[in-house]
Amino acid sequence: MSIKSILDRFLDLVNFANIYLLPYDGDAQLLSTQTRNVRITGKDLIKQNVENERQITYGTRIQILFKEIYSKILQIMQIP
Repeated sequence: MSIKSILDRFLDLVNFANIYLLPYDGDAQLLSTQTRNVRITGKDLIKQNVENERQITYGTRIQILFKEIYSKILQIMQIP
């Protein structure tokens, strides 16, 4: 299976609503505790959510190129 077909399949299956959520089940206080000494941006949060969706969609049985998925999601969301 080619990377393009894996990526297309992922984009068909991904739940984009989950991409916009805060990690830790939307608990902002827990997020701030976990990232207290780390500078975190909105892109970092999206990256973490994309990785979570990849794991939900594919589990551990397939390792697809995360950078390609992440860049495609940013294009779709129109984030520079």
